[in-house]
Amino acid sequence: MRFDRLLRNEVLISFGVLSILAMLISGQKLFLFLFLIAIGYGIFREGLEGKIKFLLFFCTWIYVLKLEEGGFSFFHLLQLIYLMSCAIFITVNRNKINIKVLLGFLFFVLYILFNFSINASSGLFIVLGFVLNFFTITVAFSTIKNIDSFNSYVLYYTFGLSISGIVAMLGEFIPQIKLHIQSMGESFTVYQNDHLYMRFSGLDIDPNYFAFQVLFGISLLIVISGYKKRHLKENFLIFILVFMGINTLSKMFLILLILIISFICAIYIKNNIITALKFSFVLMISFLVMLPLGFINFIKATLFRFSLEGSSTVSITTGRSDLWLLYIREILSSLRIFLVGNGFGSGFLGGYAAHNMYLLYCYFLGFIGILILLIFIFTSYRHVKKQVVFDNNIMKEMKGFNKLPLFVLLISNFSLDSVMMDYFPLFLFLTVITCNYFGTTNDFSVTSISEINQSPNILTQ
Repeated sequence: MRFDRLLRNEVLISFGVLSILAMLISGQKLFLFLFLIAIGYGIFREGLEGKIKFLLFFCTWIYVLKLEEGGFSFFHLLQLIYLMSCAIFITVNRNKINIKVLLGFLFFVLYILFNFSINASSGLFIVLGFVLNFFTITVAFSTIKNIDSFNSYVLYYTFGLSISGIVAMLGEFIPQIKLHIQSMGESFTVYQNDHLYMRFSGLDIDPNYFAFQVLFGISLLIVISGYKKRHLKENFLIFILVFMGINTLSKMFLILLILIISFICAIYIKNNIITALKFSFVLMISFLVMLPLGFINFIKATLFRFSLEGSSTVSITTGRSDLWLLYIREILSSLRIFLVGNGFGSGFLGGYAAHNMYLLYCYFLGFIGILILLIFIFTSYRHVKKQVVFDNNIMKEMKGFNKLPLFVLLISNFSLDSVMMDYFPLFLFLTVITCNYFGTTNDFSVTSISEINQSPNILTQ
């Protein structure tokens, strides 16, 4: 066997996962440095557009990639390695980058620095981390030349998310893993019918955010599977993620999962009744398979949370509606806060997060900050859109699926503050690409403007 085949992406990632497992079990932080060496090497050896796959795989592992609780995550070191390797690759190979995307990011950074300068209470390291997260996707956006690698992007992310959940589940059998996960944050439980249900959080510290990651992964898999004749791999991952999502006992997850299923059924019924019947059959089989795994009990426990403290808006939203009103009043109380915000990293209002991405972002960076972020996203979207040309014979009924990740991203964050999370810009990156993705097979006559060099691996179609 050739030496380079021993260092394929799958081998390097497997070594990285085993290193993290060894760290969780033994408590020895040396394994994190072995992880960094293996994954860092993988990033350097990949092509320009393939480097980000490693970040996508491990973006949901951020909390376990730390030397100590509350410290920096090794994920940020991976981001720096990614940026450094991209800079070297671009310099050596004289690759062109999109100046408009870079200018959009520069405009965004200048505003954040301005915002920081007039709000002395802002946390410098929080601001730098926020800028680093967006700089990562800026490089990815400005260097992308086609989106044929989107399938592998999705599979790397969803495989990484699924394996992170499996590692967390190992905590039921390996006490050291369970203790480490419990040390990251508080435990979330639901008590019903004399049984205490532990809400599953994967390797995140909050089950609601893990549920959001799962929903986003499911929506991405639905998009790419819709353009393929064979999608057993995608269906298997969807099944795994749905099972994990149900175990979060998240009300948001259950509501959005029902909406996603209804949306898919509506599209299939409208365009192809045979496909609708197949989809219904797959749903029925999945339901029957999950029955022995406690599917009904977890659904009952989730529904129980809707009426746990009554039927008022406050109880249904688990107290979020009061926080929303608190933030709205604060934002509207001052023209300065409304326009430029209270400063990113200045801390939550009254010590409580908004549990609403839009209100929290406006509170930190103001209405002007929202406009500048939208300019950056729109500029990146236009650049990605120019990279793909497709003819008019493309199946129009499939286009509805492409908006699913955007739908999940927008709706979920009415009750979450994920804009603060390190993985959020990567989700924006995947969302923008998804909106411009129309398959890569000849069946859909999609032509990419340029070719990408990819190393062969089992995650790539």
